[in-house]
Amino acid sequence: MLTTLIGWFATIVIIISFLIRKDMFLLRVINLIGTILWILYGVLNKDIPLSVLNSIVAIIHIVWFIKYYKNEN
Repeated sequence: MLTTLIGWFATIVIIISFLIRKDMFLLRVINLIGTILWILYGVLNKDIPLSVLNSIVAIIHIVWFIKYYKNEN
């Protein structure tokens, strides 16, 4: 039951992230939160492909944040 709720919450968070149009930073923050929820969901369900995919997406977001902060300074 809890795992299913995590999956639904992850879905909602990802959908919300795609509704953000002008603020790339906010889009990535919200999408990263959804991605982390999907990783948790995948781990709890022992769904390796889902966990690997979302881990890669999380790494892409983290690299983007690092580049963003380097360009800001």
